[in-house]
Amino acid sequence: MREILTITLLLVCSFAAASAQSNKPICSTRSFTFRCPVDSTVLLSGSADGLFVAKGASPTEIGIFALDIVDGPADEKALNDLLDRAFLLLYARKVTDFQFKESKESRHVPDWRYSSFEEIRYQKVAFDAVQNEMLHLHVVVISIGGKRVMAGFVRTFLKGDIAKAHFEGWTMASGSGPSELRTLLHSITQEDNQGGQRRVPTPAAASKRPQ
Repeated sequence: MREILTITLLLVCSFAAASAQSNKPICSTRSFTFRCPVDSTVLLSGSADGLFVAKGASPTEIGIFALDIVDGPADEKALNDLLDRAFLLLYARKVTDFQFKESKESRHVPDWRYSSFEEIRYQKVAFDAVQNEMLHLHVVVISIGGKRVMAGFVRTFLKGDIAKAHFEGWTMASGSGPSELRTLLHSITQEDNQGGQRRVPTPAAASKRPQ
């Protein structure tokens, strides 16, 4: 009787877990689908022109965005066009309202990546003199299955007088950013969540190369 009860409980738990997994909200651009950022409000769905934008709950209010790259390079112009559209939705401000600085890579992990499909990553800090606010952002371009997407996050880093002082003297490494961006990218690429490792089993006879 106890064995039957145990088996029944295991089946119920497995069914509940599978149902929870299948019921996770799905967001998209025109070319990609991915898990919606947790505790975020979708500001633009991406189904119309390929742009997806969501804003997280207070107090962090992390902005997450993604845009299909159909034609042309993923250069600084494309980056600024994306940020301009995303910032209008997230902050009701244009990119030209902000000052930007490049953000250095961490010295201790010079080759970390969000994804093994990553082509390029832009890392910046921005300062809004009107709001006296400093922002931290990363934008990643990935290519998979013959399609490309540019996705990123932006969040408030500092507010008030300290924000201007930190921006003017900014020389720090940017870190990896919040997990929401990695989760979005990996739900597209089907990687695990351990620094861009693909879900490809290693043959038993193969030697492991250093990561």
